[in-house]
Amino acid sequence: MPQGFKYLNVNATTAGTLIKTGAGVLHAICVNQKSGTSTDTMTVYDNTAASGTIIGTINLSAGQDVLLYDVAFQTGLEVKCTITATADLTIVYL
Repeated sequence: MPQGFKYLNVNATTAGTLIKTGAGVLHAICVNQKSGTSTDTMTVYDNTAASGTIIGTINLSAGQDVLLYDVAFQTGLEVKCTITATADLTIVYL
């Protein structure tokens, strides 16, 4: 079986989503479908809960895009959206 990145498609709502526990690498975030308003964001955490060390905060209304990170995380990978409408995202990681 080929080795490579893992992914998780997230149909984002306001709930937090745990992507991975333990150490790893956040490769990219693909915004497949943007959300509604300019205040809609997704915060990415190096944690197993939606708190602690922030890797980044993404404006989800900006449009479809692939955001390249290639950063290591230690505790886990969690995302939490603050949005008025749903957005479709793919999180790519190791």
